[in-house]
Amino acid sequence: MNFGIRRAIAADWPAVRHLHERAVAHELPFVDNADRPRMATLQHVFRGDLWVAEAAGWICGFVACVGIDVAWLYVDPSRFRQGVGRALLRVAVAHCGAIVTARVLAGNVACLGLMASEGFVAAGIETVSIAGHGEVKVQVVRRVNLVVERRSTREAPSMPMPLPVR
Repeated sequence: MNFGIRRAIAADWPAVRHLHERAVAHELPFVDNADRPRMATLQHVFRGDLWVAEAAGWICGFVACVGIDVAWLYVDPSRFRQGVGRALLRVAVAHCGAIVTARVLAGNVACLGLMASEGFVAAGIETVSIAGHGEVKVQVVRRVNLVVERRSTREAPSMPMPLPVR
């Protein structure tokens, strides 16, 4: 892993916005560039729970949580399939708590595969509106983080071994 993850700071905003625009071009190739959602109007979403992945001073991914939702998870296309998205998702899951949800474009096979490999399961389909394109389907995924208490076998009362029957 040749990147680190840290909490975002205000100075990261231009790099996060630029990364979002590059990644959205991959995620929404069917939407004209002029009509793609612009993050500049969404900055209010990023107050609070935002982390960035950084490699050699360059922001190569980010994740944002709003309550129990992984609201944003984007990786620079040049860093796809290098563990950046998985590492960011794990930070978000640890932050969100017992139940974590996310919404992924129904056709985003790579992201849906990542979510499934990290324990998310399908929880429904929703329709959302994208500026300049209309409505698209998103897969709602959910993960329940169970805490399982494991007791040592030394704590269990000892049971006598049954004698073999002859």
